[in-house]
Parts: sequence; C-alpha cells; structure tokens
Amino acid sequence: MTGLPRSGIAPRHLFAAACLGLVVASCASAGRLPTLATGPISRAEALAAEEAYERGLGRFQAGNYSAALEDFETIVERYPSSESSALALYWQGRSLYQLGGDSLAVSAFERYLALARELPNREHATLLLANSRFGTGDFDGALDAALEVRDASDALLPGFLGLAGDLVDKLPREQVLRGAQLDPPREWMAPFYLQAARWSSTEGNRRQAQQLADKVLGFPGLPSEVRAEATAIRTGTAASLTPRIGVLMPGEGRFSEVGEAIRRGVALALDELNRGRSNPYELVTRMTITDADSTVAMVRALARGDGVQAILGPVTSEFALPAGEAAREEGVTLISPTATDARMLDIGPNVLTVNALDGAIGHTIGTYAATNLGRRRFAILAADNAYGRIQADAFAQAVQAAGASVVIRQTYASATTEFTELLGEIVRSGADALFLATKSPTEALRILNQVAFFELGGLMPLGTDAWNDESFYRQGRGFVRGYFADTFSRDPGVTRWQAFADAYAARYGEEPSNLIPAWGYDAAHLAVRPSASPPGGATIPALQPYRGASALFRFTPQGARRAVVVHQIQGGEAVAVEW
Repeated sequence: MTGLPRSGIAPRHLFAAACLGLVVASCASAGRLPTLATGPISRAEALAAEEAYERGLGRFQAGNYSAALEDFETIVERYPSSESSALALYWQGRSLYQLGGDSLAVSAFERYLALARELPNREHATLLLANSRFGTGDFDGALDAALEVRDASDALLPGFLGLAGDLVDKLPREQVLRGAQLDPPREWMAPFYLQAARWSSTEGNRRQAQQLADKVLGFPGLPSEVRAEATAIRTGTAASLTPRIGVLMPGEGRFSEVGEAIRRGVALALDELNRGRSNPYELVTRMTITDADSTVAMVRALARGDGVQAILGPVTSEFALPAGEAAREEGVTLISPTATDARMLDIGPNVLTVNALDGAIGHTIGTYAATNLGRRRFAILAADNAYGRIQADAFAQAVQAAGASVVIRQTYASATTEFTELLGEIVRSGADALFLATKSPTEALRILNQVAFFELGGLMPLGTDAWNDESFYRQGRGFVRGYFADTFSRDPGVTRWQAFADAYAARYGEEPSNLIPAWGYDAAHLAVRPSASPPGGATIPALQPYRGASALFRFTPQGARRAVVVHQIQGGEAVAVEW
C-alpha cells in the first residue's frame, strides 16, 4: 500500500526496540496487577520472581530473547502467584514473538488479554496478538484481534497501519470491502479504505470512491503519501499519479531466457510510451514462483500493495490462468506475452494472452477458402497433437458453416516421412483442397514436396503459421504454393514488425531471433490502452485497432483479439491478402 508502513515478520527487531521503553514506562505506573494464580507465595519466592523479571527485561533489551524467555517462563510456571507473573506472561509472549514462535506467542497473548479489561500495555499486546496470528496465516483472526482497538495511540499507529496493509494484501477482496464498511471508522484501517476506494474508482463508481477517500482524509495524522492518494481519488485526479506496470517474469530456470527476451521487448515499448510524458510509466518487477497460490498472492500484492494498473505475465499457462482470475478479481489488466491456453481469453475483457492457441487460424483459412477460392470439397491432414486437433476442428466447422464439406480427415504421427498412401486416399476422395494442420515447418514442407512430386495440381494446399517462416520459403521455393493463415505478418500494412526489428537491433546489437520480444513489446502497449469493455457499465467510442509488432489487435466487448491474416504464396513469398 503506497506510503504505508508494513509490520509482518521482518521488522520484529524494530518492534522490540521501539516498544520496550513504552511498555516499561507503563509497567512502572500500572499499580497492582492481577496474578496468574491466587495461592500463597513465600518472601524468597517473590524475591526470586522479581530478580528473574528484572533479569529477563535486561536480556530482552540486549536482544538475547532466548535467555529472556527462560526467565519469563520461570516466573509464569514456578511463581504464578507473584506480582510480576502477569507482565512476565506478556513478556513471555513477546520473547516468543521475537523468536518467531508465533503459535506459542498467540497462546501467551490470548491468556494475558483474558486476565482483565484494564491492563497496562493492553493495546500493545493486542497488536502483538494480531501480528502473531498473521504470522501463523490466520488472517481472519489477526483482523478480529486488531478490531478490538478503535483508536490506536500515536506510538503504535505505525504498527497497526502496517498490519492493516499486510492484511489488505492477504485477505480476499470481499473481506477487504467488508472491513472498509465497518463503523465507526478507525484511523489504522486507512489501508482498507484506500484499497476499496481504488477498486470503486476503477469500476467507475466515483461517489463510493469519494466516500471512502473521505474516511482517509478524516484522519489528519496519516502519512502524507496516503492522504495525497486519497485526495487524488477524491478529486478525480488519480490518473496524475505515477502509473505503474507490474511484471511477473522468471529470473532463473528453464524459462529465464524467455523472460529476458520479453523484458527486452517491454523495455522498447516503455521507451516509446514514456517519450514526452511528464509522469512516465514505472515498472515493478517480481520474480515468478513455481506454485499457483504464490503467484496469486503476488498478483494481489502488485495490485494492492504496489498499486499497478496492469500486470505483464506470467509466461506459462499453468500460472497465467490462476493469475488471470486473480487479476479479474482485483480489477487490473493482466496480459501474458506467451501463455498459450485459450481459456485465458474467457476470463474477462481485461485478461489476455498475446499467444493464445485457439482455433482462429484454422477457422479463418477454412472460411476464406470456402467463400473466396471456390473450393467445396476439403481434405484435412492433421498432426496427431493438440495443435493439429484444435486447428482441424476449427477448419472443419468453418467450411461446413460456409456450405462446403470435409470429405476426408486423416492424422499422422510427427515422425512420419512418407505420405504417399495418405495422399492417395485424399486424391481418391475427390477433394479439391488440402488443409495441413501442423505447426511444424518441416512436416509441412515434406507433405508439400510430395504433393508437388506426384503432380497433384488439382489440390489447393492450405496451411497454418508453420508456413510463416523464412527458412520455409528458402527450402520450398520451387514447390510451395497455396494459402495460409497466421496472426503474424511482415506486411507493413498489418504489423509494425520491421520498425520494431530495426529498433531492437539498434538497441541490442542483433536482430530478434523470434517473436518473443515482440510479444513482450505488444503486451506492454496493450496494457496501457483503454479497455474496449470498461468496468462499471461505462461506454466509450469504438477503439481503433492496435497495429503491433507481432499482430494486429482489434478490440471487442470480450477484450483485445488478434486479427488472423490470410496470405498467398506468390513468387516464393508470402503476401497478405485479407485481414
């Protein structure tokens, strides 16, 4: 949360030093305190308890928490009727907290707070109980404990604000919203009010956003950065604050090279986007973690704690899918440059993958061939893998919807080199066009070479993005013909690929070896464009397509979608004919 201190586990040493003087002072003026037991205690035992207590405080102040714990436990267990037993219980919990024993600390603080309503350092113990519960992962319990305090003291307000900020990062959105509606307002709950105001502002509910911002502005003692953001939300000038884009990328492991290629493309996009801006976009980079729950937590932290307006990544579908769901809940845009699972496109209009593996290519070339090329009887030869099945299914649906038919459909294993028998069956079927559903340029070249060898000129070859490869034309210049569809085109009327490639070479001293940097570049540009389906039911004029480096993107109520370009092979080169 911008401008708010954090508590959590990290600053335990700071908490110890800052609060020791406060608590010792309150103990001195506390008067008679309840004891843990009511039995008799001898003068010698009382003296031993007093000595252990003073020794424990000294050790605690010196940072020797293990030794201090022994002293306080001695009092709690051996001298429960001593006058120092209640405070020893508090310091037992405090020592456990400093040592990271959150579960045991919870028990000690709960027991201490149950002794009486009026206790010295009760507010402090309540904060420690809430922090200890937070440390065990009991975020609901942490909030319940903290809510016992309505008005935090000046000394402990930073600690309560930090805890609230941490809870905002961890609790589900519904709980944060419920917390923001609790009455009476509490100063230390400012992170809840501010986060709820952000959500309302993003959703176009300005009235509610202003009401929540007013709760923050009603507390003059809050950090200036917090009040500045609340003021910006209140006055509708939040857009003037520094805009942030989150980046979730691998820093090491098998996808580290992919992450680096994406970062290069993103850097080029940021150079363009920030040119001439008075408040340039700022990147907030986080390394991805190899489990879905941690990825979701990181999305929440970027959206709530770092206040990003969009997130780029993750790179794999396994983590991009849960990350996309979390981003939808948080109301931020998430664009994966490389995830292939088409289910990403169904999460919401502000969740996108630049590289979805859907059936758009097969559907487009099927529709074009049936309606523009006069072909009516189609054969399908598909690789026996997910890509082949997806494109073959989409192609078949498209030609049938156009009134044509699929007369034969065959599959082949990736290791197949001889297609004579399969091609013979296709010829005997009476097909007048052949769709090759493969992503492999090598497989497509083998089949096309054999089509040419057997002089099957009556078959119109149709292909996929496997044909959109420079080596494909070098090797097949004498026999490759037909049409193919792909989302990528080098045609300057469709994409800005050449301008991007030139800028890339100028900055990095080499040509881009694949499309991955271009996907990062386009993801960054798309992340800062207005949504075609804004939240809150608002309407905006139709957005012009975005001509990117890797594709042409059009905006629909379902979000941005890549245009599929039909190419014809002319003179051994691909020429865009429809998009």
